[in-house]
Amino acid sequence: MGMRSLVWTVGLSLVSALGVATETLAQNIIISDDTLGEDFSFVAPLSPTVDGIGGGAVREQNLFHSFEVFDIGDGNGAYFIADSDAINNIFARVTGNEFSKILGVLGTSRFTNGFRVPTNANLYLINPNGILFGPNSALDIGGSLIVTTADTIRFGADEFRASNPNLPSSVLTVDPSSYLFTQPLPADIVSFSASGNQFRGLRVPNGSNLTFLAGNVDINGQGRLAGLHAFGGLVELAAAGGPGEVNIGPTGELIISETVPNGEVLLTDRAQIDVSLGSGGNINIMAGDINVTNASFLNAGISEGLG
Repeated sequence: MGMRSLVWTVGLSLVSALGVATETLAQNIIISDDTLGEDFSFVAPLSPTVDGIGGGAVREQNLFHSFEVFDIGDGNGAYFIADSDAINNIFARVTGNEFSKILGVLGTSRFTNGFRVPTNANLYLINPNGILFGPNSALDIGGSLIVTTADTIRFGADEFRASNPNLPSSVLTVDPSSYLFTQPLPADIVSFSASGNQFRGLRVPNGSNLTFLAGNVDINGQGRLAGLHAFGGLVELAAAGGPGEVNIGPTGELIISETVPNGEVLLTDRAQIDVSLGSGGNINIMAGDINVTNASFLNAGISEGLG
């Protein structure tokens, strides 16, 4: 049974759905692996409930991390630390066999004069086993967020692989060019996030991209108009139901060829995708089946009162 089916079978009982104990959910479980050699990722506490993630392999504008397990506990947070403003992209792959449970705050930051401040770096989270955002999950990032269950990110002729993990080569200094799925049935991304007050769910900064690319994508609004927010930016949901390559366009948009099998995108229980702003925004959904049910909706264009 796949992750999406398992979650829906038990509804919102996350403890039962994930098959883990309550005390496990209350803490971060972030375990680095040894695939980056001397540039291994490490975790250090920033506060009693927040961890900072340092180390990693730097390739000019790109920072690469690798983990055996990557889980963020309910009420906790984990921040990827960029060494400087020169880091434009942070790539975090999971090489173990478990899907990631993001139940708290996923963030990025950097340090200036001993103080933690925002970074504009984009964050890529890659786990071929699947990714779950829990009801209290939230984002605190300064750039775009790309979440995928592809097992490989390609940089032209070079790759950063979660399956059969490799050491990033010295030439991985450019933006990624495509995502590769080699699994017969790619894993899913599921979001129950309903955190926050005015804008409930997962939000990236205005003008940024929020991308989910998986076998299937499920967004559950928890009956609270919760979902995904990228005001004036781009929300992109794409379901690749089988092996294939998904290319990346010049502004980060996904380009899926007709040869890639299609999966399902589901918005349910008053889920909301909102990109509206004075400058407008864009929503792209690519799937074989697109179901928007139970008073869920998409909101794009110019916000009321802004022109």
